[in-house]
Amino acid sequence: MFLNRHQLQGSYIVVGLGFKYNMMDLQAAIGIHQMKRIPPYGQRREQIWQRYNEAFADLPITLPAKPEPDTIHAYHLYTFW
Repeated sequence: MFLNRHQLQGSYIVVGLGFKYNMMDLQAAIGIHQMKRIPPYGQRREQIWQRYNEAFADLPITLPAKPEPDTIHAYHLYTFW
């Protein structure tokens, strides 16, 4: 697909529709050092998730579904109804 934006000469090749995410070098430098924090944060979130499951187990509510096999769950939203 070729686009002609704002009546400029030339064209762009759009491989797929989506969002344009540009990252500055500073953001990349900070982000790469934060990557090592992801596993411990995920483990802590999972511990909290399990505590919620235990605390709410006896209530007449539907707890969140268990994560699918072979997936990595973020454990960032705990919802029940």
